[in-house]
Amino acid sequence: RVLTMALVEDGAAMQLPSKTRSRVHASTVDPSEPPLKIQKAPTLARADGNYFPIGELSVHVRRWVIRARVVHVAPIRKFANRASGQQESLLAWELCDSTGKLRCVTFRGTAEKLAPVLLEGVAVLVSLGKLKVSRGALEAVLDESSIVEPTTDDVGLPYDCYDVCPIAKLSQREVGSLVDVAGVVLSVEDGGHYLAQGKSERKCKVFVADQSMGRVAAHLWAQLADACTKLEPGTGLLLTKMRISAYGGLGLYSTQESKLVTIGEHPDRAQRWFASAKPDRDSFRAVVDDVVLPVGNTVEAMAKQDQALLAGTVARNALHGMLVVTVLQVRIDVNRPPWYLACTEPVPAMEGTRECNKKVQEGRCGAGHECENPNVRYSMLVEFADHTASFWAMCFDQAAERLLGCSARELFDRMRSEEPEATLSQVIHALVGQTVVVNVKRCIAEYGGRGIERRIVAAGAATASAHAAALLKLLE
Repeated sequence: RVLTMALVEDGAAMQLPSKTRSRVHASTVDPSEPPLKIQKAPTLARADGNYFPIGELSVHVRRWVIRARVVHVAPIRKFANRASGQQESLLAWELCDSTGKLRCVTFRGTAEKLAPVLLEGVAVLVSLGKLKVSRGALEAVLDESSIVEPTTDDVGLPYDCYDVCPIAKLSQREVGSLVDVAGVVLSVEDGGHYLAQGKSERKCKVFVADQSMGRVAAHLWAQLADACTKLEPGTGLLLTKMRISAYGGLGLYSTQESKLVTIGEHPDRAQRWFASAKPDRDSFRAVVDDVVLPVGNTVEAMAKQDQALLAGTVARNALHGMLVVTVLQVRIDVNRPPWYLACTEPVPAMEGTRECNKKVQEGRCGAGHECENPNVRYSMLVEFADHTASFWAMCFDQAAERLLGCSARELFDRMRSEEPEATLSQVIHALVGQTVVVNVKRCIAEYGGRGIERRIVAAGAATASAHAAALLKLLE
């Protein structure tokens, strides 16, 4: 076997001769044989400066040498290999030149050797890596045969390469992809603690707004959550390497590579994202307090996506979309109120426990739990429309509460103490005709015939500024 290994020593790339062959195991090497000599590999530097631009790389490019700057190095991560059962290492880092950025990953011994010498801000020459597509982005996998060579030629290389996405356009990005977000802190909520590998870690939720009139909840874990305790409303914030998630509504979740940067911590790299914004806490609150990520999608476009999902041409289990729509009608009556009695029995969840929430009839829920004091939760069918088409969707507790303006328990008590029909008519009359922003989740339903099931997972009042932004997007 040909044994090659790339090392970085004292600023120079080192490589074992490719002609060296390992004849026997290291423990049985004959002492009389001369030791292997490590020689300097030929430098990757080119006098003409003609390197391969990152923006032109693809999986079809086999031989390439890039000159780029290290802009991000994640902590080395340990994990158990399911196939071998051994503990392995993973090091992820990111390169950037004037044409784009490239994520690099290394495993096992190569990761251990590169971790101490890869520093953010250093310019390097990289070659002999395998290119592949991961989560919609190009990625380079480096192994023992790859070469990483520091260089002093960093002319024209940017010091940062943020993929800052306007919050109002997050719904247009692919779920699961990584983005950077720059904005202003609206509020911070402590999420308590959770167990991770036997250790108690903190989690918190930070609500961030920007000038796109969008607001999003960023869920931070472990060390990032600890740093959130110092954040105050109005602080300029930059969150990097956040993963887009549609679980419980569109949101951002921190990853192993995520970082939290404020203007005070790193002014030379973060100030540029806030220089033009001139953030003011009160003005941001006035714009985005009741807006949930308005975008210019239409009901007609959503219906075409649903048909593709039903036909199997979309490789997804579910789709999400943000719409600015008008409430046409609500399908309820006195015999079928917009709420149901929900079981409060604790059941296992992804994090700890949650309430069962199954419908309670005659003191017992569908899961067999006996419930003497059930909760009241919304469940109503609503028709929405815009200028292109209309659709029906189910609204459950939180989304319905935002639409109706009162909790299910409050409406339940009012219907018991007042005239039920008049109370229900008054609440529905106030909702019909309202222009709202909704996050619609669509998935394939098999019961009652194969079709598309639509559910409102988030809703909010569309302010004049939000509605105008959506209409402007349509005109563009």
